[in-house]
Amino acid sequence: MTPKQFKNLKVGDKVVLIEPRLEYGCGYPVPGGRAAVSAGSVGVVGAVNVPAVRGAERNFACIDFPPDVKLIHPYNGEILVVENPHNNTRRVAAFAAEIELA
Repeated sequence: MTPKQFKNLKVGDKVVLIEPRLEYGCGYPVPGGRAAVSAGSVGVVGAVNVPAVRGAERNFACIDFPPDVKLIHPYNGEILVVENPHNNTRRVAAFAAEIELA
């Protein structure tokens, strides 16, 4: 996604992940303690222009995915089955280079 497209993102826009992204705030009991949403997953923008802690002009967007989105191990790509008893959406933080409009 170009910087201009990223700047014009709105809450509710549909986007596709270009590469796997760690689930936001993920603490699932998998080796390494993290799970990632797989590349190619379609999500909805939940927040835009969120400032990153480090880096110049490094804003990101929060992308929400359905509860049944495919999660993978972030290091070996193995598909994970992660319990989701409350049927919560999955959220990732993504920079412009990591998403495209759906």
